[in-house]
This record gives sequence, C-alpha cells and structure tokens, in this order.
Amino acid sequence: MMVEKHGVDFVDEYPRVTEEDMERAVFRIGFEPTPKRQSVLIDTGLVEYFKAKSDQQDYQELIDNALR
Repeated sequence: MMVEKHGVDFVDEYPRVTEEDMERAVFRIGFEPTPKRQSVLIDTGLVEYFKAKSDQQDYQELIDNALR
C-alpha cells in the first residue's frame, strides 16, 4: 500500500490489521517478561558491594534492578 506523508510517497511494508486479527489478539497490561537463567561474570568487588547494600533484599535482585 502506498501512503503519502508530507508530499513523499512511502510504501507500507506491513499488512493491514483486520477485524479477524483483532479478535485473535491477546492484550497484555503490565506484562512482565519471564526470567531466564543466564550466567554473567561480575567482578567480586561488585558482588560484595551489592551484598552489603542488600539488607533483607536478595543481592541478585538488586543487581538485576540496577542492570534493568
């Protein structure tokens, strides 16, 4: 489909969304990605820093939040 914006023709590479597409769609609000176990090498000093900051919270969760 050719679309004109600001006097320039653009080719729309995506197909139009149909009513049937919308009926099959799954809408997610506040979707949280599923954690995936991943190994990452982190300097010992950084691990000790997060362990010291972690009070009652899991230090790995603090690292995850900092990276996020």
